[in-house]
Amino acid sequence: ERCEGLIKSKIQLEAKLKETTERLEDEEEINAELTAKKRKLEDECSELKKDIDDLELTLAKVEKEKHATENKARIEELEEEIEAERAARAKVEKQRADLSRELEEISERLEEAGGATSAQIEMNKKREAEFQKLRRDLEESTLQHEATAAALRKKQADSVAELGEQIDNLQRVKQKLEKEKSEYKMEIDDLSSNMEGGNLEKMCRTLEDQLSELKAKNDENVRQLNDLNAQRARLQTENGQLIVTEKKSLFWRISINLTSFTLKFLGEFSRQLEEKEALVSQLTRGKQAFTQQIEELKRHVEEEVKAKNALAHGVQSARHDCDLKKLAQRLQEAEESIEAVNSKCASLEKTKQRLQGEVEDLMIDVERANSLAANLDKKQRNFDKTVETEKSEIQTALEEAEVKLLHLSTYYY
Repeated sequence: ERCEGLIKSKIQLEAKLKETTERLEDEEEINAELTAKKRKLEDECSELKKDIDDLELTLAKVEKEKHATENKARIEELEEEIEAERAARAKVEKQRADLSRELEEISERLEEAGGATSAQIEMNKKREAEFQKLRRDLEESTLQHEATAAALRKKQADSVAELGEQIDNLQRVKQKLEKEKSEYKMEIDDLSSNMEGGNLEKMCRTLEDQLSELKAKNDENVRQLNDLNAQRARLQTENGQLIVTEKKSLFWRISINLTSFTLKFLGEFSRQLEEKEALVSQLTRGKQAFTQQIEELKRHVEEEVKAKNALAHGVQSARHDCDLKKLAQRLQEAEESIEAVNSKCASLEKTKQRLQGEVEDLMIDVERANSLAANLDKKQRNFDKTVETEKSEIQTALEEAEVKLLHLSTYYY
């Protein structure tokens, strides 16, 4: 019955180990999916970085072409036109001043002469016509300059509006990038929370199921598991990393309890085997004593046979044969009992060796499960570290892009 109980326990443990292995494989698949999503996010972040670089190149190009070329050319044109206008105004003002002086001189001469000849009158008219012509030329030049200045101001306003439009586009692109940044950040947070919450809760439920099955076997394990569950519930609200540590400790405690239970069973089995061996040794000693007794009886019978006379030979022979038959029968029964005990001992020895082999296999499976759990925990920590690094790099890149966009916006405004 104990062997059957051990076999059932071994089957249950194998089923649990298989279930744990399958769950670990599921966790590895989930980690692979998360890794694929992480790579996708990295690709999208690379595309965002490329877009930001393209925007920076576009802004540099706009700054170089618009600001360094058109504005400079317009400023030079305006300066040339202003200089030309100043020269024209100075020239006209000089001519006007000369004509005014000449008119004043002529007027004074006319007044002094008391009259003017027809030739002088025509000359005065001619000079006055030239003065009016110069005045009209000055007014036309002034109007032309004002029109040119208005056209240049309009071009400048159009350029400023175009630059403002480009800045608005850049602001919209910036807002779009910020929105995508927040979405990616939310997605990364969701992935992290799923990894820290869902997977760990799933592993916790798995371990709780295993613990609930082991509670019926050992009252001490029940108490320990209740304590550990209480600790897990308290630590789960404090830190996800402590949950992983607690589960590892719990898994090791289960392994230690399983090992102690197995060793205890092996010790009990060894004790029973030693008792059987002692019984076999006792039966062997009994067999030897019984054989010696038979030999003594044989010698005694032979001596009696020799001592009897020929008349009592038949009776003594019959008695002797009867005693021999009884002794032979008892000897045969003893040998059969010894063979049965030896067979049972050999069977128990084989069962012991088989159970020891199965226990060693179970310990190997437990160590393998521990190794897989440790590797999974290490991969989880590495993945969390990679995600945090990527989040930090993305955050830094976006902040740099925001600073550059802010500088460009400030520059153009």
